[in-house]
Amino acid sequence: MGDLYFGGLFPFIDRTSGGTIDGLIRACKEVASSIDEKTVVIPSHGRVGTRADLQDYIRLMESSRARIAALIERGNSEEEVLARKPFAELEKKWGWSFVPGDVFAKLIYRSLGGLGRARTAHDPARP
Repeated sequence: MGDLYFGGLFPFIDRTSGGTIDGLIRACKEVASSIDEKTVVIPSHGRVGTRADLQDYIRLMESSRARIAALIERGNSEEEVLARKPFAELEKKWGWSFVPGDVFAKLIYRSLGGLGRARTAHDPARP
């Protein structure tokens, strides 16, 4: 799966290449819908997984996106979001040296457009 799937780790969203949290979720859902429980899911980083592992990864991204979007909706700046440590409880399971929770939060924040109204899954202007 290349850099779409980081087995058991927070994902990296390559913002410099136009990557978004929504695009990453969408791509992973497409893959998950085309494989079965016997499929071996090979990550670019982390452990080899299964369809169930990929689905856990998707749930992580969806819930993390929702958490950051809610903070954006309330007008929190990037600094305020990071100060809240929104993924502190997930660090033990998902954190790693390249993408700790604070970096993941920052990537999602920037992916959703920062201050103001966060893009929704139904927003036609959403990349």
